[in-house]
Amino acid sequence: MAYKPGGTYSKFVLYVLLLVYISNQWCRYLLNYLYAVADMDEIGPGDPKGGNFQSMARATHITNSQYGILAGFAFHLSYVSFGLITGRITNQCNRRTLIILGLLIWNGATVLLGTATSFPTLLAARIILGIGEAFSAPASYSLIADYFPSEGRGEANGIYAIGVYVGGGLSSLSIAMSQEVGWRMTCQITAA
Repeated sequence: MAYKPGGTYSKFVLYVLLLVYISNQWCRYLLNYLYAVADMDEIGPGDPKGGNFQSMARATHITNSQYGILAGFAFHLSYVSFGLITGRITNQCNRRTLIILGLLIWNGATVLLGTATSFPTLLAARIILGIGEAFSAPASYSLIADYFPSEGRGEANGIYAIGVYVGGGLSSLSIAMSQEVGWRMTCQITAA
């Protein structure tokens, strides 16, 4: 397909990448917000919500130390380690395919997060999430470099980078979502 660098099709690609990055960040910070949700088990049977939901911490029996491992070390070790590999792969494979593969992996990990009943399952979900998200940035920045000339690349990279803040901000909606539908369903909705 012939396209003009920086033209309409390039902008379309940029905004698709932005949406992917927003999803990436929302899934990344989901655990942080869901862990912070008050324990729903304390709601009594007479409450309109009926005490139907358990908090993530109570349902999975994780401690604060285990949460720290999940939110920090487990995710970041897999993300950084695999990021080195995906950076190399980006130069050798179809970047759109890599982004789609990463998207499928991290959304699968988010679904797994929502089915977890123990620390080992949460740990596996966070490691897989890190691996999936490692596909996104190298391939996305490489595509942006192809679709935008050097004089417009800074602006395009800036628009793409907004996804960090928008996705992180939207992930705070997970608190309200989990109070309405439970943390497990919030994970499923976020992955959708």
